[in-house]
Amino acid sequence: MLARPARASLARWFSPAAALLLACGGDPAGGTPEGDAGASPDAAPTALPDGAPPPGDGGDGGGPPPIVTCHATPRPDGPRKMLVTRPRSKEAAGGYSTNAKLLEVLDVSAAGALSRPGKVLDMAGPTQGAPVFTPDGAIAIVPMGGKAGLASIVFDAAGNPTVVETSFAPEGRLSNTTVVIDATGSRAFALDSNTVANGGGVYEVRIACDGRLTLIGKSLPSEKSQQLALLDANRGLYSGAVVGGKGDLHLFDLVTKLPTASVAAFGDDDASASSVAVTPDGKFAVVTDTGFLAGNRLAVVDLATMTTKQKVAVDGPEAFLVSPFGNAMMLVQSDTADAYVPVTYSPTAAAPLTLGTKIAATRKVELPSGPVLMKNGALKGTVYVVEVSGIRAVRWDAAGRLADVGLFSMDVDKDLFNAPFALGVQP
Repeated sequence: MLARPARASLARWFSPAAALLLACGGDPAGGTPEGDAGASPDAAPTALPDGAPPPGDGGDGGGPPPIVTCHATPRPDGPRKMLVTRPRSKEAAGGYSTNAKLLEVLDVSAAGALSRPGKVLDMAGPTQGAPVFTPDGAIAIVPMGGKAGLASIVFDAAGNPTVVETSFAPEGRLSNTTVVIDATGSRAFALDSNTVANGGGVYEVRIACDGRLTLIGKSLPSEKSQQLALLDANRGLYSGAVVGGKGDLHLFDLVTKLPTASVAAFGDDDASASSVAVTPDGKFAVVTDTGFLAGNRLAVVDLATMTTKQKVAVDGPEAFLVSPFGNAMMLVQSDTADAYVPVTYSPTAAAPLTLGTKIAATRKVELPSGPVLMKNGALKGTVYVVEVSGIRAVRWDAAGRLADVGLFSMDVDKDLFNAPFALGVQP
């Protein structure tokens, strides 16, 4: 049985006005109405040098396209592009849902300020997933709702976007998808949260230098696919139910396509992970659970022994993040708890994590979701987060201090269809 979404997620299915009432503890009633593919034996191919094009037919006609490195080099520091999904739509009956197909391109200045130049793309499917970029920022993969699968967008040197793949969904797969791109920029892992009978699992997708996509196959037969964190070129940390396996948190070999160790992070089968992170020293995994079956909890797992070290009851644990400076951590709380909370880490303590006091906010925090961490350049330590009415930025400095930078309005009060749902930023 699939876990139902957390309340914070449900709030986003209503109009932003209703979500705002939920965030404030009000009553939304008075507001605006409302065929599996087997695992491919894909041993790591030889990487090609930067700029080398992959074979046009996916290889020599018999094997998968090679891993290329034309998008592996981190982009130069400076202005960036942000993609913000806008799936808010009005139904014939008068209510609101998330079936719209709009994707807005925002400008991010070298100092991190946001602006809206008015560039909006009309995609082939509902823009319900979080966009992700290759390391050089040249290609974005956008997960779409329904059976629309994935879109790929190529940005030229001037920052102009071109949609290359409008709806990549071979054999109807890759629905309800979360995507993670590896350090080469040519390999993406798409997490389809359906049951195995309906195509659920972790799929490997190759990204060519021109942004074209090729499905390699299912890397891990699974259902309740939730989160994947790549540890290095060959290993991942995966949250979900593996067919024929036990537990819900797995060390995952990307070459053999098999889990190497597993644990039930919370001691039951009820978790629906909203995030998976690893402490800076690589000792512990931190899993947050926002599912309806249990939810409102956080687990700390010792990766050397794959045993749970600590469990914490906490309201609305939307995401756990680690500062790129390696000296600080943060819990993002949603679901009306709505806060950004510094976390202290003591690796040798019986309870390694201690939650601090939420930081002061320039404007009321409203259902934060989908935080994106900047890891490079002048914006290193900045976190952009979707809220009900706009995009908030919070920032770690090099000393580990966390502060609110402010909320950028998406003018939701003027037009409900401006409501942001998820975001991605060029790294």
